[in-house]
Formats: sequence, structure tokens, C-alpha cells
Amino acid sequence: MKLPTVARQALRIVLLPAVMLAGFILYGQSIGLADVLMPVPEDRRLALPILISQGFLAATLSAAVACFPLAWLYRRAAPGVAVLTTLPVLYTTLPDVLQDGRHPASMFIHALELASFVILLVGATWLASRHLTGRRRDSHG
Repeated sequence: MKLPTVARQALRIVLLPAVMLAGFILYGQSIGLADVLMPVPEDRRLALPILISQGFLAATLSAAVACFPLAWLYRRAAPGVAVLTTLPVLYTTLPDVLQDGRHPASMFIHALELASFVILLVGATWLASRHLTGRRRDSHG
């Protein structure tokens, strides 16, 4: 059964807060999973590269899980919705990153983690929406 256009648009708008909450929860779970998959050794060797890799892994997992559902539900508007989905994560973590007295390396790691989350989620969603809407261009000359 196909919904009328107005009903589809209303459903997309009504689901937006739930999608944003799901993105927030997904990113938190991805951070936890990355910590389990790539723990920092007790002797703290290579702690900086491991922490950077954990953030990138969490961002990659979040983007991989969310990009096609967002693209399927929102089609051409999916990249914009992906940007909106990153806002709760940025809102809750940016004050901690910008806190006075933090070590510069810690600020760098968190900033890199957040940037990779935003870039990967929006980019992957954009690619998925292009794929699903059939607007892929032929890359061969």
C-alpha cells in the first residue's frame, strides 16, 4: 500500500525526533563497542593512536548502520537529516571538549572524533541517498 505524498511527508516529520534520538543512542553504543574492540593497554603504550582509532571506528560504525535507513526514509533530504542527527551528539559533547583546563591532546582527540562522526555520517548518507534515488552518474568518462 502506497501512502499519499502528504502522509509520507507528515510521517517523515513526525519521525524526525525519534531518528535524532536513535542517532544519539547509536553513536553512544558505537563508542562503547569501539572501546571493547580496541582497548587501551594498561601500560598506556600507543594510547593516543588507539584513542583516535576508537573515535574513528565509532564514527564509521554509526555511519555504516545509519546511512541506508536514513536514505531510505528521507531520500533526497537524507543528508540534511543526517546533519540534524549529529546535533544532539555535538550539543552534549562540545561543552566537555571546550572545557577550560583540558589537555590539548584530549581536546584534539575529541574534536577529531566529532568531526569524523559528522563527516562520515553525512557523507555516507549522501552517497546512500544518491544510490537509492538512482541519481548515480557514470564515473567512466
